[in-house]
Amino acid sequence: MEVKYAPQFLKDTKRLFSRNLIHSIPRIIRNNYHEVRYALQRAIKGYDDVWCFDTFSRLDDIMPKIMRSINKVGIGAPIGLTHKQWKAIREKIANGFEAHEKIVREFWIQGKRYENRKKKFDEGIALFVKYYDSLWD
Repeated sequence: MEVKYAPQFLKDTKRLFSRNLIHSIPRIIRNNYHEVRYALQRAIKGYDDVWCFDTFSRLDDIMPKIMRSINKVGIGAPIGLTHKQWKAIREKIANGFEAHEKIVREFWIQGKRYENRKKKFDEGIALFVKYYDSLWD
């Protein structure tokens, strides 16, 4: 059995999978429109629309990485804290943001696991607020 395709389908298929720049550049632009748009927004405004739509999720993702990066190279600590205590506080802040990410991602979880995550988040965010001015390297 032979399959016959409509002529327009064959023409569109050749154009769709063509490596010809005349066809591929518009396709690349069309496919990557949002990435280009967000990159321009980040370059101009310093943030993009995704941050505005989903700020807490972005912070949940980036803050643990920042806190652990500071822990690796950090040499300073607030007055009244040792380096070991300060490192532990930053780790609790990172754990709090990770706990919030899990709470949001696994919203159906209830009971003891939810309570533990909520407790970690509350502790981490309280420390974040308390030491906000001290979050430097």
